[in-house]
Amino acid sequence: MDLDVRSLGFLEPEAAASCIASLVEALVQVNGAFLRQFPKTPALYTSGIVYAESPAWRDIPGLLAARSGDCKSLVAWRLAELRRQNSKALVHVVYIPKGNEHLFHVQIRKGQAIEDPSRFLGMRV
Repeated sequence: MDLDVRSLGFLEPEAAASCIASLVEALVQVNGAFLRQFPKTPALYTSGIVYAESPAWRDIPGLLAARSGDCKSLVAWRLAELRRQNSKALVHVVYIPKGNEHLFHVQIRKGQAIEDPSRFLGMRV
């Protein structure tokens, strides 16, 4: 997929966040199928993957090849893991206003708690 989320800037932030969440959910499904096919895949947090900004939407094989990924790709892997454990965790998209740019950060919501794979894997605030 060759989609840079900055191209969603024509949408209102809530609509753009909803689109991003839907795209991440689709990637979660792809990753879930991969994990079913390859159950010995290492867990995200023990895989050696680190956070790095990227416009690419990477599935698990793409992350393993690149050795890095950004919030949307990392969340999609981690959510696929959590869903295999029957977690009801959800995609959580945060809008970050910055001038004329529409910036978004993708995290995981587990009830009232937020899990942030990007920060766990090296993202600096």
